[in-house]
Amino acid sequence: MSEKSDWEQGYDQARRRFYGERKVLTARIAKLEAEIDQLTAHSDIERQDDKSSNNVATPIDVALRKRIAELGSELGRKSVELGELVGENILWKVINDKLKSSRENLERENDRLQEKVSDLLKRIAELEAIVEQLIWVGNDLLIDNANPVTVVLFNGLVAKAKEKERSARDERIETVSVSQLSNLRLC
Repeated sequence: MSEKSDWEQGYDQARRRFYGERKVLTARIAKLEAEIDQLTAHSDIERQDDKSSNNVATPIDVALRKRIAELGSELGRKSVELGELVGENILWKVINDKLKSSRENLERENDRLQEKVSDLLKRIAELEAIVEQLIWVGNDLLIDNANPVTVVLFNGLVAKAKEKERSARDERIETVSVSQLSNLRLC
């Protein structure tokens, strides 16, 4: 299996971190829900005790009512905290979807750039073949015809062909460099 690019390694690392944080958040949500259930059950028991007693307010009744109020307040805080954690979990899901979409777009762009590189390499091969043909034809001309004008014309053709070959090679190098830069920016 080939090594992963820097971008793929970064993506995998972010994904592992996301799932780790998601696991922690899910555990925290479960804990808070358990606390809420426990507080609700405790509050229900205290309310039943209030209904069964006569209407005389004893110190125990006052303490119980105070505790019920405290538990209700704590229940409200825990509910808010739970809502915040659920919101964060949803946000992480949105971020993960966005990362996945970006990765797919980058993979498509990478495929497109690789096709361009392949096309440029084919063109370079064609130009190299033309240069070889020109050299071959030129050598025949030089052997059969030592005319200085023919030699000058031939040398000009060879120089132009070599310049086209260099331009195509430079364009290929530039395209590959742009592709590498875009991969680096994403990491």
